[in-house]
Amino acid sequence: MGVLRTRHYWGMIMRTYAALTASLLLLAGCSSATDDASDDAFCAAINSWSDLLDDTGVAMDALGSSLSDAEAVDDLPTADELHVLGQEILATASEADAVIATAIANTRDADVAETLEAGHDLFFEIALWMGEAARDAESVWDFISVITDGTDNLNQLGAEFDKLDGDSVSRYIDVTCGDLDTLFGGNASQSYDTAAKADVSTLGKEIATYYVDNISPDPVITIQDGQYYLLDTPIGDVSTGNRVTGQYYNDSTDWCVEVTNDLGTVGTFRYSSQNGLDAGTCD
Repeated sequence: MGVLRTRHYWGMIMRTYAALTASLLLLAGCSSATDDASDDAFCAAINSWSDLLDDTGVAMDALGSSLSDAEAVDDLPTADELHVLGQEILATASEADAVIATAIANTRDADVAETLEAGHDLFFEIALWMGEAARDAESVWDFISVITDGTDNLNQLGAEFDKLDGDSVSRYIDVTCGDLDTLFGGNASQSYDTAAKADVSTLGKEIATYYVDNISPDPVITIQDGQYYLLDTPIGDVSTGNRVTGQYYNDSTDWCVEVTNDLGTVGTFRYSSQNGLDAGTCD
């Protein structure tokens, strides 16, 4: 399997992870104190959980970048490097798993507690799967094999998360811990930025993979019924609030695509053949 081809599979994983994380982060961001000790414990736990989700995301992104940024086989991570990255993912995910138990134990609404637990469990399952695959891999090819074999299960986890009533949890946090818009401390807008970066990274890697075997036509990206399409091929779900706001294709070494989310802090991110992922437009 070529290096560019591995990017396709990693993009599927990170797209689902980013969608989960963006949604989960929208459930976090409480004030530091309320008039009730149980509510204080809930809010403190949710804040810690949000931070640990960020830390886990950084570790998972580092693992993904070790594959997607490789320009040749020699650039791929060694088994020892995979083991370190896997341990980092498992450590932060395990901390998050412990913290969320405190939040759930101090939730007054049983339905909210159930939804919060279900959403975390889906995230935790993905983090464990990815972390253990990296920790236990005998080689990078062994790790990639686990990824490719598990994509169907990953997509199923994403579909299950879409069914959860995240709005009910957000309303509960709003009432219990204060106004979400003023108390998020940036987490909400940052989660939209995370979703935009994940989507445009996936699009960029799909385009790079397309150019491995094709010269024309240009791999134009469109959105139809909540799905990204590369020409006539669906390549993944559109994360909430994201839209394609620019793209150009001169040849396989000179192209760019951008995604914007107006709810994000940065808002617009691009993926180009020359610079990979960064903030800004394709102009």
